[in-house]
Amino acid sequence: MWVNLDNSEVASIVAALGEGTAVDKLLARPHKGTGEFVAAAERKAGAQIAVEDDGIIDRCPLGAYVMSWMWVSEQDAGLPMSYEWLNLPDELVASMKALDRFRINELNDEGGKTAWGQFADYEWHFEQTATKWKMSATSYVNGHEFVHGERMTEEVNSCDPHGFGRILKALQILERQLEAV
Repeated sequence: MWVNLDNSEVASIVAALGEGTAVDKLLARPHKGTGEFVAAAERKAGAQIAVEDDGIIDRCPLGAYVMSWMWVSEQDAGLPMSYEWLNLPDELVASMKALDRFRINELNDEGGKTAWGQFADYEWHFEQTATKWKMSATSYVNGHEFVHGERMTEEVNSCDPHGFGRILKALQILERQLEAV
């Protein structure tokens, strides 16, 4: 649900409620990096846009403004990648941070696991199904392509149920392969 309040409306609500979690939310300051995300969103205006599920509009003559959301990666905003949202063990987060040079742009769990990003002048893509995973990379500078895949056993899946260890392994294989080129 979206409620657009001006400063006087917020002040009235805060005065009526006094204190509590709702007041804390109303008085919360923007998150660190908000300006960078906004600036990056403005640069990406042609990117894919998601319409707000609640169908929020502002009706005007001859049309309406429709609330929408635009995806902006931390990289696009010029911020370091955060890993807290992954809910991973600390040692795995430390390993992923050590691999920041792979510039992970996105991780996706819909219908399997996918991840993609950049490394040197390569764009890489990781894809995982229930039984196998594949890492591919392409350099648009020198035309070189790399593909590596592996089948998984039930034991492998139980040791790494979220698949992040496989992404790390795939990135390390990619790095070794590209160093050899």
